[in-house]
Amino acid sequence: MSRVGRSRQGQDTHSQRQGPGEGGGRFDVARDRKRGARNKGAVDAGGEEVLLLRRPRGAWHGADVCEERWHDPVLLFEQMRAKHEFGQEIAQGQVDGTRAKIEGQEMNERTFVMIKPDAVTRNLTEEIVNRIKRAGLRVVSMRWITMDRASAERLYSVHRGKEFFERLVEYVLSGPVVVILVEGERAISRMRELIGATDPANAAKGTIRGDFGLSLTQNTIHASDSAESAEHEMQIFFPKAKG
Repeated sequence: MSRVGRSRQGQDTHSQRQGPGEGGGRFDVARDRKRGARNKGAVDAGGEEVLLLRRPRGAWHGADVCEERWHDPVLLFEQMRAKHEFGQEIAQGQVDGTRAKIEGQEMNERTFVMIKPDAVTRNLTEEIVNRIKRAGLRVVSMRWITMDRASAERLYSVHRGKEFFERLVEYVLSGPVVVILVEGERAISRMRELIGATDPANAAKGTIRGDFGLSLTQNTIHASDSAESAEHEMQIFFPKAKG
């Protein structure tokens, strides 16, 4: 065999022993096409993967392929697929998190609560506030005030023209009150459950009115009975608050 023939044979043998990317720094295009045909069932090279397989070894980032490893097409494909799936999971997680946040905001409410003069003069404010907190609701703001007539008439404007309207107004003007902005999930309905029926005689034991109310007028506490009432009443005493 000629020297040239032996040299070529040695090169072919050496090429068979080398893994892809070893020695030359670039892939042999013809050889890669043959291997790509054999691996077609395992790796769909498409366009991007073929381009990647033909890049020089120095173009790979350490985070993608270890320097000691061959640039195995199957390994590269699996890494690319894993990254794609991970990205989808992150995207879905962000969507779910945003949806939960929006739904949580929609269920979160604010409501208006007022501790009436009979409860304030009997030093029940702290006990009532603690009951509100134990119910899982949050006290956003609280103020001790002496109400003026204009505010009292606005508060009970829904009852204007009824025979007990003036009685209600006069009662809340008779002494100091504590106005409270309360927040929480279903805050309006939960506060109504917590305070009990309007008439303490009919209020269940364990409710605020059932435990502390004295009469239909001196019934210890007021809480908004609807979203519309809460918005109206908060604007009187907490004009900067949003429902």
